[in-house]
Amino acid sequence: MFLDDERCKVMGGSDAVKIMQGKWNQLYLEKKKLVEVEDLSNVFRVQLGVFTQKFNLDWFIKQNPHCEIEAEEKAFAMPGAENMIKIIYRGHVDAIIKNTQTNEKYVFEAKHTRGFQNQDKMIQYYMPQIQFYLALCSHETDKLIFSAIHGNDIQTSTIEYNHSYVMLLLDKMQDFWEHIERGIEPKDYDSFDTNQDAIKIDQKVKRDLCANNHFKMLSDKYIETKIQHDTHLEVKKELLNSLNEDDAEIYNDDILIKQSNKRRTITIKEKANGTS
Repeated sequence: MFLDDERCKVMGGSDAVKIMQGKWNQLYLEKKKLVEVEDLSNVFRVQLGVFTQKFNLDWFIKQNPHCEIEAEEKAFAMPGAENMIKIIYRGHVDAIIKNTQTNEKYVFEAKHTRGFQNQDKMIQYYMPQIQFYLALCSHETDKLIFSAIHGNDIQTSTIEYNHSYVMLLLDKMQDFWEHIERGIEPKDYDSFDTNQDAIKIDQKVKRDLCANNHFKMLSDKYIETKIQHDTHLEVKKELLNSLNEDDAEIYNDDILIKQSNKRRTITIKEKANGTS
């Protein structure tokens, strides 16, 4: 099957992911109807995600009674700037949610994945789509709730709009669309997905302290002392296992190990400790 005419004329959320991954050639061929796209109607995991979308949304509302669904399956569109090649950005968000206590609105995006899939890696993968939707909905909200069903569990994260990321994303989408307009088949690229550390997730960001010498000193010391600590715990366990059930204490010139009904203790003798 080929892309429908409407999707060939616009750039959407799934397109944003491919753009930032550098997968331009396949996307170009699909938009130009030179190759067929995969028919997902019989792909179980895809259809399962479609089926659980409503449940995912309803579950979030049930767990957050101060929130309500303002709109489901809402479409947004945004034209490119007038000085750019004519391009239409369009997306269908799963829902718009409103907090009735604060009147704050959120885009809601539902996903379904395998039980062992990491939430952080999922967010990183879908970040182009997330930021694209936030750009489309920027007149309503700057936050998106990413709710992912992981097997038989569910995790939610709140992700905020990041202007720098969106500008890079739209710039690359514009470059791609120029190939569509001129009919010039593009090559694939290495990933354009820039560092996401500055994007707020659950009101927090990541900080790179690779150039911080004090932090480096502390991290080196931590690794060094952890190795010593782990060895210490292993030796301690073996020493305690030296006790027989009827031992009150065992000792040598360096340490004393006592045992009562409630606890077992190891004491370093003063001479061994260098204090006398």
